[in-house]
Amino acid sequence: MNYPWLQQTWQQLLSQYHRHAVHHALLFAGAAGLGKQACAKAFGQLLLCENGHGKSKACGICQSCRWALEGTHPDVYTVTLQDKASTIKVDQIRELTEQLSQTAHRGGYQVVYLYPADALSLAASNALLKTLEEPSGNVVFILVTNHKDRLPITVKSRCQLQSFQINNPSEAEHWLATQINDPTISSDRLLRAAHGAPLLAITLVEEGYLELQERVVEQMIALLERKEQPVSVTALLMKLDIVRVFDTLLIVVTDLIKRVMGVSINTYILEKQQLNALPVASNLSLSMLQQWLSSCLETRALLQRHSGINTHMALESLLIQWPSILNNR
Repeated sequence: MNYPWLQQTWQQLLSQYHRHAVHHALLFAGAAGLGKQACAKAFGQLLLCENGHGKSKACGICQSCRWALEGTHPDVYTVTLQDKASTIKVDQIRELTEQLSQTAHRGGYQVVYLYPADALSLAASNALLKTLEEPSGNVVFILVTNHKDRLPITVKSRCQLQSFQINNPSEAEHWLATQINDPTISSDRLLRAAHGAPLLAITLVEEGYLELQERVVEQMIALLERKEQPVSVTALLMKLDIVRVFDTLLIVVTDLIKRVMGVSINTYILEKQQLNALPVASNLSLSMLQQWLSSCLETRALLQRHSGINTHMALESLLIQWPSILNNR
């Protein structure tokens, strides 16, 4: 594995592999952006590799490796969301079960990648459970999820949990700095904006999140200074990625709460020039900041759970309340 924060996890998997003790169902769980899918594919390829015994990674040159790299290996099965579906259907699991009843084409492992595992419908979970309860041959399931708490306990209990997390933030920060190779971008702040997930941090840069963050912060400052009105700011922000907009709103209010509470600036996410443009601690109301943070979290949660909610109205309502964070307003 090329990701330094996954070395310990990889060694644990290798230990199972070399002892011929690979569990028939592995559950890779952790936050988004930590490399769970990449690790799953790398381990699956090692299981399929015809020259892998005693090695720390797949050889990359045998027939199985070539097929795996091309995505055409006959003993690899991928179960994921189809089209724009929100759940993995029971028919997908039934079809998989039928396919797994056949003998492995290469006489070795059959590998099943299933993600996101938390998207399994109830019927699909029950169908999968039967297969997990009666493992056959050399079938290895690798379930991947960002939300293991959403999986039925019955499914989780049949799997061996492999938790993905960052144990050494400085290690991840150093890796991130080598990847973005831009001295104008603060890798530690970027990593905090990505909730500590290095691969998500890379995605944020590629998707122009830093520019979006700057625009949102500018508008939040303009509202506090009465240079803009909530209606116009809402119209502007609605043209941006609304998920990232809410991420930035939460970053701004959280950093301001830290400012009022006197928390070290080294823990902030916003850049220094952005912080300098925001109100100083003495001009801020901690209770109103906390209240606004709570409202923002509740609004985001509602938007995530219910597609019918009017996002424009919900955002405008939040922005109308925003100036209340200032003292004497």
